[in-house]
Amino acid sequence: MKCFIHANLFDFQHYLEDAYVLFNETILEVGKMSALPKGDYELIDLKGKTVMPGLVCGHTHLYSYFARGLSLPFSPKNFQEILDQLWWKIDGALDLENVYSSGVGFASEFAQNGVTTIIDHHASGAISGSLEELRKAVVDQVGLRGVFCFESSDRFDLQECIEENNQFANKTQKGTSAALFGMHASMSLREQSLKQIAASSTMPLHLHVAESLMDESLSLKKYGKPIIHRLQDLGLLRKGSLFVHGVHLLDEEMDLIQQHHINMVVCVTSNMNNGVGLPDIARMQEKGIRVLIGNDGLSSAMAGEYLNVV
Repeated sequence: MKCFIHANLFDFQHYLEDAYVLFNETILEVGKMSALPKGDYELIDLKGKTVMPGLVCGHTHLYSYFARGLSLPFSPKNFQEILDQLWWKIDGALDLENVYSSGVGFASEFAQNGVTTIIDHHASGAISGSLEELRKAVVDQVGLRGVFCFESSDRFDLQECIEENNQFANKTQKGTSAALFGMHASMSLREQSLKQIAASSTMPLHLHVAESLMDESLSLKKYGKPIIHRLQDLGLLRKGSLFVHGVHLLDEEMDLIQQHHINMVVCVTSNMNNGVGLPDIARMQEKGIRVLIGNDGLSSAMAGEYLNVV
């Protein structure tokens, strides 16, 4: 067991000076130094430094680390063209070495900004083995916790995407890393593809929903139903899933999300950057939906994301 001593503690609500923190894998006890219980601890004297809870990034794209300073021909007229002209060009060009490097680089910056857990939504030209490369980079090399998935989409070999999600889930170590089943968005997955995913795994999902009006409109036009209803009909509303963005969700779709105990992740800075609108976070919370905050791969400083949500 280890013990921080002479620390100043701030948990976003309370501030405690000259305190101790007893911990091993989890925090066991905190209190004033004057009340430190006797024990055989490994003492670590922080000499007045401040200790805060680790921050969590509820949704990111580690591969976007390589977008920084990149110059590409770029003149999008809608959200699909943003994907075509930038993000899908970047991720499609990545090999396993690039995947590992993006993980080390971005995770290192997250750590410097107090983020200790990353929930990543990955895509790359190299599919097989890519999630293990990210785990090695984020967890083994940098020392953070990570949740990983590959964003299955019809732009890739769908069966290979499915196998990568399932194989990583079967071998990932619990505690420091975990797996979700990744999907891009309903607008990039045909009906048969969603059926194939539904039949191949029972894992909670991590996917984009209603990020742009185009996503919702295409679902209504092609399938005659909103996105969440489409997922429901195919058995893809799974407890513990992460649905991301939700900018254009209908009220009835929020009801279904709440009823199936699905979590929403909002990424408002990205939404503003892409000009797609903003999610109705207050309405989500009124309905009892658990809301997390992500950065969609834009920055390693989560404090700015929290401020933008407020």
